[in-house]
Amino acid sequence: MKIGWVYPHSRFPSADFQLFDALAIVTYELTRRLARTNDVTVYARQGKGDLPSETREGVEFRRFPQTLDRLIWSLNVVDRFGLTPPSRPLRMTDLYYRVFAERVARDAAKRRLDVIHIYGTTNFIPVIRRHNPGAVIVLHSHDHALVDFDHELTAARLADASLILGCSETLTRAVQTTFPNLAGRTHALPNGVDE
Repeated sequence: MKIGWVYPHSRFPSADFQLFDALAIVTYELTRRLARTNDVTVYARQGKGDLPSETREGVEFRRFPQTLDRLIWSLNVVDRFGLTPPSRPLRMTDLYYRVFAERVARDAAKRRLDVIHIYGTTNFIPVIRRHNPGAVIVLHSHDHALVDFDHELTAARLADASLILGCSETLTRAVQTTFPNLAGRTHALPNGVDE
């Protein structure tokens, strides 16, 4: 199976592969295990000195620069001044890491990924679905954004997700309660630790 793992905020450095970001650690631990029997690609941000692509423990890390996305993100000052409704901050708009999402969507289509796992960014779902109509799309939430922001917008985006995961039973129940029509495809997947 060909699996893609998407999170624009994590960095997996080329030179010194020390991970401090919790979701980077979770991603690495899950994907390196999946790579034992699957073709796994992780999509992440490219930092200074990072190679655009490299393979570690069977996982291919594809890194994209985020210069334009970070420039757009600087507009979040409108949130701080109350110029956007609290239910629709900049991070809920289609602009949020849009360039990154498009690059991932096109690369995933070229690679013909079977499963595309996205951390938390619901605006990625329609972009990735458009380029990958046959893929299983998994949205994995590690915060309450799915229930804290515009429910109508979130529901429309989640409609294109094949599976919705929450990192805890509490979060999962909140999503199931808020979006009862999606409850059947919403499940908990707690983060684990090695024993």
